[in-house]
Amino acid sequence: MKDEPLISIIIPVFNVERYLERCVESVLGQTYRHLEIFLVDDGSTDSSGEICEHLKKKDARIKVIHKINGGLSDARNAALDIVRGEWITFIDSDDWVEKKYVECLYEKAVKTNSQISIGNFVTTSGATRTEEKEKELYNIVMDNEEAISNLLYQKYYTTSAWGKLYKSELFDKIRFPVGKLYEDVETIYKVFADAERSVYTAEKLYYYFQRDESIVRTGFTIKKMDYADNARKVLEDVKKRYPSLEGGAVSRLLWADIHILVHMDDRTKYPDEYKQLWKEIKSSRFHVLMDPRVRPINKLVMACSYMGINVLKILFNMKNS
Repeated sequence: MKDEPLISIIIPVFNVERYLERCVESVLGQTYRHLEIFLVDDGSTDSSGEICEHLKKKDARIKVIHKINGGLSDARNAALDIVRGEWITFIDSDDWVEKKYVECLYEKAVKTNSQISIGNFVTTSGATRTEEKEKELYNIVMDNEEAISNLLYQKYYTTSAWGKLYKSELFDKIRFPVGKLYEDVETIYKVFADAERSVYTAEKLYYYFQRDESIVRTGFTIKKMDYADNARKVLEDVKKRYPSLEGGAVSRLLWADIHILVHMDDRTKYPDEYKQLWKEIKSSRFHVLMDPRVRPINKLVMACSYMGINVLKILFNMKNS
């Protein structure tokens, strides 16, 4: 225990009374024991805050922060400001993890001298583990540029903050943008840009619970334009620092554009935004289709864009049904 570094787990909490205990119990059952666990109650209006206090009494490693609602970024930042761990991982409060989640990611980071360790994940809408046929397990060790390439081209892993173990020093000067949706897109890109080496394991360690009321699955609001705005910021930085990866950043941006479009039920309410998104798609979709590094699903979506928004919506609904 004394030789193991302290690892900080940050769990933002907002109105998740139905799911919180499942998440925290999966953390308390970790095979890696030297943890500090932050439950950040972001002004919940249900019983989530009380559940946090109840869970705190069960395990001394749990620390509870109660704060005025400021959004997911603000909640994560509140914990980042006071963490003591040498490593940090984020878990969303409606998700859960395997018992060896922390141990596996930490061991792979140490063995490969990596600053970021990434695990595979399972998307589920059920309450329990989704049984899938296990594929061959493998690890990939990546230098800075390869890790960013995989991030932009959405190969193996996504820009989500969860499901990854980070050396805490990577967040010394980086915080999540308060008041923004899809805050992970730009923030996690910045973190990867500062890491010399990363490792990915195909082992499924994280369970991403897809709720109908989640931001990703709900209808359009003007705030959803943050998704494209953040992706554009990434593109501008990639042009300067990683010009050979511009195609990946463009593909990532167009993926955001289409995600927003398919949720825009009444385009007459947002004509300027609608035109802007389509303009970007039309100007770059051919290049995405010709890029051999773009994953097949992105190419399929780009090809369908030539047939209009209604076809895209059908494809999107099929993919997310």
